[in-house]
Amino acid sequence: MQIIKLFIICLSLVGNYGEQFTNKWMVKVNGDENEAKAVAVEYNLQYIEQVFENYYTLIHEGLPTRSAQETADLTDAIGRHQNVLWVQQQTENERELMSSTVDIQDPNWNDQKWYLLDGMKAESGWARCYTGAGVNIAVVDDGVENNRDLNVDSSLSRDFRGGTSKTDSHGTQVAGIAAAKMNDFCGVGVAPDAKIANLRIFGLKTTTTQFDLEAKALSFRTDKISIYVNSWGVINSGVHIGGPNTAVLDVLKSGTRNGRGGKGAIYLWATGNGGPDDSCAYDGYINNIYSLGISGVDRNYRKLINGESCSAVFAAAPSQNVGSSDVISTIGDSRCTRFFGQSSAAVPMAAGAIAIILQENPSLTWRDVKHIIARSANSNVQPNEFQRNAAGYLVSPSMGFGVLDVEKMVQMAHVDNWKTVGGTSNLVTCEVNSHAHGIPSDFLVYVSSHQCKIQFIEEIEVAFDLTYSARGHVKMTLTSPSGTSREILPGRRVDTHSNSLTWKVKSFQFWGESVVSGFNGAWKLSVQDIFNRQNQGFLKSWKLIIHGMSSFPQAPWTRVLPKACTRPTSAPTAG
Repeated sequence: MQIIKLFIICLSLVGNYGEQFTNKWMVKVNGDENEAKAVAVEYNLQYIEQVFENYYTLIHEGLPTRSAQETADLTDAIGRHQNVLWVQQQTENERELMSSTVDIQDPNWNDQKWYLLDGMKAESGWARCYTGAGVNIAVVDDGVENNRDLNVDSSLSRDFRGGTSKTDSHGTQVAGIAAAKMNDFCGVGVAPDAKIANLRIFGLKTTTTQFDLEAKALSFRTDKISIYVNSWGVINSGVHIGGPNTAVLDVLKSGTRNGRGGKGAIYLWATGNGGPDDSCAYDGYINNIYSLGISGVDRNYRKLINGESCSAVFAAAPSQNVGSSDVISTIGDSRCTRFFGQSSAAVPMAAGAIAIILQENPSLTWRDVKHIIARSANSNVQPNEFQRNAAGYLVSPSMGFGVLDVEKMVQMAHVDNWKTVGGTSNLVTCEVNSHAHGIPSDFLVYVSSHQCKIQFIEEIEVAFDLTYSARGHVKMTLTSPSGTSREILPGRRVDTHSNSLTWKVKSFQFWGESVVSGFNGAWKLSVQDIFNRQNQGFLKSWKLIIHGMSSFPQAPWTRVLPKACTRPTSAPTAG
């Protein structure tokens, strides 16, 4: 059998003794050269040059070119700038070259390189011994079959469905993508040393479940399970609308507040496979503040043909279209498959990436994980898919903040680099109500900095109650005081149901903005018919709900580079 060795050469700081600090700073900004120059002017620095993409070098000519004293106050000040993602005062430190060998014997590894090595860069985590060890990932699905490539923890598993011990292969394939072992069989998962909790809620050859099963599964062992993978959702028909009931929502709320010892469980959901005639805006499992919607991209980093878009999409991960054979996973009786894809495959990819950083820094809260992904995800894959909001963040309705980048996630999440944003108790929420109006109309609500102390928005929710002769033909666009205008309800042409719709949508598109801009606190909701027809109806009421922070999060340091392994990261060959 061919053994493929990937040699990773990395620079690691030897120590802080004898460091010589220069008068130069490297910054990564949310913007282009003009934004870097603006940062320089604000802190009395001079702009030197672009280093790479949105990394730039700035200099303080009033300081010595070499000094044993760090200028920490200036570094901290630059790091608090809302459009600075990362900053570091440059040093003249001695460095040691450290090498690490990731010895991958899995026979299908060559076919996985496009997403594990080049795409998500999971291998850069493995090279530092971050493989998901000690992290438990729950697969909430139709069951996980026996497969020697999977490390299933029976003490964390439960069959909530009952009736038969037989299972389908969907959950098994989900599990393999997240955590297939690094051995000489099949392929390797994103987090090969993570353990799988098998939580079965779907029956054999069925795609139905009940809210009580969902509630039990999603609340099961939240003290031990870190991540819940849900590669399922509302039917992708273009007319169905649905989501969790009150009990399941309460479970999700409790899990994010109390799970993992108060740091919060992480709930991931597939964004759906309904294609252009559907939208995840109509899926309540995506549109609540406790879950993260993950979409899929193909090997060319394009949105999947049947992928759904909405303002609640948080991030994207590699997957494949129907009929492709680009993704390797597991099925029953210790067999291997390469035909599992769409948004179902993207979710366990994300789970594996998150497991890697939770092993690295177990203190991360569920909101820390969100902030790390929002700062590190790759939005350069398809630039035309992304729009920059007023805070400088690039966000896409089909890919969220971009494709997950494990290399950057690992660097940011290091315990010496990341300053926590806190858990649920640190999340500030403001609500503003409005009244009935006809359709089409523009509606304004006003928010003041006195009534709402949020300086850094994380998520926006719009709850509404409307009656319309063709509910799917209603579209909504929200505009912030800073001028960011985003579609939050796109409409669906085939949904011509004539009845009331009481619903709530969520958006990450305003991430990082303030609730007010100067003295302007006007938020505008535009409600229209997608065909500009004169259908009958009106908006009975709507509510703007804003979640965020009362202060700006500190930009992560990267002065400590996670060290490479001092031993090979490889599993023993199975006998």
